[in-house]
Amino acid sequence: MRNPDDRLQRLASELTDLAPPRPRESPHHLGFAVPLRLRAPDPADGRELTLITTLTHFGTAADVTVAELRLEAFLPADQATSAMLAELLERRPIRQSVMRSLTAHEGATDP
Repeated sequence: MRNPDDRLQRLASELTDLAPPRPRESPHHLGFAVPLRLRAPDPADGRELTLITTLTHFGTAADVTVAELRLEAFLPADQATSAMLAELLERRPIRQSVMRSLTAHEGATDP
């Protein structure tokens, strides 16, 4: 601790002693997040999706509707999950219509 105050040093030491021991980390431990693990859509495949989540909110929004809005996104936590999600996206027949819709909106301009 950088503070030379003895009282603060004793308090920090006391609080450190009260903290529970850190759990042993598994080989799959990400360090900063608890991953969501899902079995692959095909159980015979034996693969597993490993995702992390991010939450976003608009704290300074002037519009009440936007201020209440919360967005949650699930992101691949490893390369294998990223590859599996890309593979699943390629297999979906809806992909062409979604891509056409997105392409149509890219050319639109706001009034």
